[in-house]
Amino acid sequence: RPSPPPALPPVAAAEATVATGGPTGMPWRQLPSGQSLGLIPFIPAEDDPPTNPAFELQKTGMLLNTIGESPTRKQNVIWVHLHKYAGTMMCQKAHVQGERLSNHNCDWPGDGWAGFGRSEPFGHLAKCRERATRKLITFSMIERGLEQGDLGCDAITGVMLRDPFKGARSTVLYHNFSFVKDLEKLLAVIAGEKKLPEINWQGHSRMPQNFSYQFFDNFVTRSLSGQQFHVPPGAVTRKMLDAAKEVLKRIDVVLVLEELNTHLPQLAKVFKWNIAAMSVSQKVNGHNDEQYKMAV
Repeated sequence: RPSPPPALPPVAAAEATVATGGPTGMPWRQLPSGQSLGLIPFIPAEDDPPTNPAFELQKTGMLLNTIGESPTRKQNVIWVHLHKYAGTMMCQKAHVQGERLSNHNCDWPGDGWAGFGRSEPFGHLAKCRERATRKLITFSMIERGLEQGDLGCDAITGVMLRDPFKGARSTVLYHNFSFVKDLEKLLAVIAGEKKLPEINWQGHSRMPQNFSYQFFDNFVTRSLSGQQFHVPPGAVTRKMLDAAKEVLKRIDVVLVLEELNTHLPQLAKVFKWNIAAMSVSQKVNGHNDEQYKMAV
């Protein structure tokens, strides 16, 4: 048998992956469309774009001043912001790269994380076509579970993955979960030993009342599979996992936080970002080693 080719250095390997469209050598755009497979995020939304013609981004007061020169690309970027998966860092990087953004952590005005902002006069679910066609915002984040019509239009998409344990740990710290009072109950619910009605949730810092177990029970599968985020504890199925994997295959840029330095060429190739001086070493959550130890 012929000898295998020598392994590429990490950055070169990432560049080769981008150039060939992925590790299989098949660009995702050559795959069957997500809509043809019945993947919920790729099925056009019935109310897309919003039916309210008076909605104007300038009137929301939520546009951030642009700095630097904007990337030389035609399509807007839709970033799937998995909560506590370095979305704030990516928003900051997008600002430095000259993207036009909202000033609410890159979430679309009126469509913030977990439904925040929906009660505003301009609040609504901002679906793919709206995000792709509005020129006042070139980079926006979806910080909620994907729903019908969120993907599949003429936009570039991206997502960050990370070690799920570290994502859950970050959620514990950011939202002030107590292990004794909260996490033991959550784990019992997920294991089927208790039912949600038996637990009186008091809510957590910056977290809605109906959000809790989702972040510790197949969070990424819930987020990507489409309209499945609030299924009961322990109810995530293999079918949902397979759907989430198919959605992931059709996202243009897929980064892994723990390997971010080797994934930067994707941002240069697809987003047209200048990565020459991009630093990814700084943390933005402010957690220290002692807090991490307590969260474990």
